Amino acid sequence: MSIQTLAVVPVHMEIGEICQSLAAAFRGRVITVFSRYNANHKIVQLIDSADVTREVDVFLNSYANDDYLAVVGGNSTLLAMPFDPIGTQCLARFAADYDGFYRQKDGDDWVRLGKVDKQSG
Repeated sequence: MSIQTLAVVPVHMEIGEICQSLAAAFRGRVITVFSRYNANHKIVQLIDSADVTREVDVFLNSYANDDYLAVVGGNSTLLAMPFDPIGTQCLARFAADYDGFYRQKDGDDWVRLGKVDKQSG
């Protein structure tokens, strides 16, 4: 299993809105969306600005598990992708856009990235 970068936002989101946000964050375009294990686990494949294909796991209607219960406390949408410099920047932007939380690698502390962070950064 690869090292994952994660973003979680404290709201259930629709897949269309997530795709638009990811396309903007990666300065690219979504090429396909499909379900993996169930209807709430989606894979979003997109092409970024450097023509690299990227894949993001999206967990719709996620409910906080032990791993992120302390930061969101309930309804949430979780995104995960393999750790790399571009992916970490894009998921951090996604988290900031939705007043969410982000961690660069599995096991790191969750960091809140919200509207205040966007204004100061």
